[in-house]
Parts: sequence; C-alpha cells; structure tokens
Amino acid sequence: MGSCDLCDAFNEEFRFICDNESSFCLVNIEPIKEGHVMVLPKRHVIDKKDLNLKESKDLFNLIDKLQNTLKTSYGEDPLIIMNTGRHCTQEHLHFHLLPSKGGLRKLYSNSENLPERIGGDKEMLGRIRDLVKDNLNFSSK
Repeated sequence: MGSCDLCDAFNEEFRFICDNESSFCLVNIEPIKEGHVMVLPKRHVIDKKDLNLKESKDLFNLIDKLQNTLKTSYGEDPLIIMNTGRHCTQEHLHFHLLPSKGGLRKLYSNSENLPERIGGDKEMLGRIRDLVKDNLNFSSK
C-alpha cells in the first residue's frame, strides 16, 4: 500500500472491519452517525477508472456485503456515496456507506433546501438528457 491516511488505516485495528483480496472496510474516522463505514481498494487509487477488473469486482462485492450487514445491524437501508472532484477530502478512492432513515431525495432536499419531488416535465427531462448527452465522452473506446 502507498503512504496516505486511508492506505495507513488498513493497519488501524480499532477501525478495521474486514477485507478481501484487494479491498477493505473500516469505520470512518469522523463518523457522521453510528454505522458510517467506508469501503476502499487496498491499492492506492484515486479514480475508479484506474481499478483493474479484479479490484473493481472485489470492491463492489465488499460494498454489497457491507450494505447487507448494515441493514441487518442498524435496521436501515444504507446510502452508498462516493465523493468526487472538489468534494473529496482524501485522494484515495472510497465509498461511504451510511444507514439512513431517508433516501437520496430526503438527503438532498434537506441539505440543499429543495422540494423532494419537482415533477420534471418532458421539456426539463429533455434538457437534462441533451446536456448530458452533449458532454458524454466515449474516448475509452
């Protein structure tokens, strides 16, 4: 592993939960609430596109396992969140899993003072589609 806080966290027994061949899970050092865990690759990777196929499979298998475990442990379906861009506080790819009483709509409506549902009409949905399609880059082909 490399030299970053999250790479080093693999050896922090008080946080370490479990691992598989190329990923591991630990308790967040500053949990938002009880049950806040993170799943991340053992190899220092900044972007998910840098994962190889085995690492990607291991990562998502462990996320799935922890999703089910958190549901059983806390009785709430967890939200699975990956910060990107300016929202990242660590330069090591990781996914947050947090048991949640509400879903994504409730989270965003509360944090950004938005209605839970705005009922997008066809014009709005078309604008969203067009903007995303216009900026979609398939350079990986």
